[in-house]
Amino acid sequence: MKAVIKELPEITIYGKKTKDVSPETVGNLIKEWVDFFEIVKGKYNPEHMNSYGLSDNMRMEAELFDYTIGMEKESYTEIPEGFEEITLPANKYAVYTFKGKIGGENVSKFIEDIYMKWMPEEKLEYGGEYSFEYYDERWEDDSDNSEFDIYVPIK
Repeated sequence: MKAVIKELPEITIYGKKTKDVSPETVGNLIKEWVDFFEIVKGKYNPEHMNSYGLSDNMRMEAELFDYTIGMEKESYTEIPEGFEEITLPANKYAVYTFKGKIGGENVSKFIEDIYMKWMPEEKLEYGGEYSFEYYDERWEDDSDNSEFDIYVPIK
């Protein structure tokens, strides 16, 4: 799969962080998404509810990373207590679109292909602190027609 290359300006996200996600606990992130939307209920503008799943603090040898679920600052009518502010710097990204249901090994295999197959084929080099999933109106819960984008910072 060939990436679409995009340059994005700085983006400020407010969200709920889960530390030390591992291959054994990555499945728990579905519950974290449910909890996130329960916490933000009534505290965001429904016209601007696009959401992000940010991955950072990657520790490849230990197979650990941190994951923050959030929305852009402008999406909130009230920032929930305890949410962290994260500023994504302006950067260039390789963007890959995932299509289909999120369950099972589907997303894990897709992400593995990004880093192990597609980026090397295109000679793209990872270059930033945060990669992220971006969910907009194309996302449909538990649907084969669902789509979301994965943004990988590149040099």
